[in-house]
Amino acid sequence: MQCITCDTVVAKALQGAGGCRRCRPFGTNHGLPALVYVLHHPRWAAVKVGITNMGTTRLADHRRDGWLVIRTQYFELGADAHDVEQAVLYRLRNEMSIPPFLDASHMRYGGATETADADLISPLKLWGLVCQARDEVDSEVA
Repeated sequence: MQCITCDTVVAKALQGAGGCRRCRPFGTNHGLPALVYVLHHPRWAAVKVGITNMGTTRLADHRRDGWLVIRTQYFELGADAHDVEQAVLYRLRNEMSIPPFLDASHMRYGGATETADADLISPLKLWGLVCQARDEVDSEVA
């Protein structure tokens, strides 16, 4: 398929999104550089994996709400960052049976579905899943 907004060839339609993952006016732009990040909220005993384009206030917004940035990984394309995030979430939910931990009321800037109980997976173990998924994405590209 081809995006009717920017003419990019896409594998999946995003109905009502205002464009493909590369040009839609919200969320991470998959055509620009991005970070995958792992956060920890000690008071809530929660961890979070997420993605953001370079130059946004996303990490600063989360820091204001008490999240600590554990690690970040740079990607030339947001699409690769998205693939890594999705692989980590798949492992958490389907292979490790770790459900989302926080609800939307805790997450002023969104992202509740990307959280987990830090008693079930530590921030560094979550980072290990990011590194594993990154290596898998890198090997698919090579």
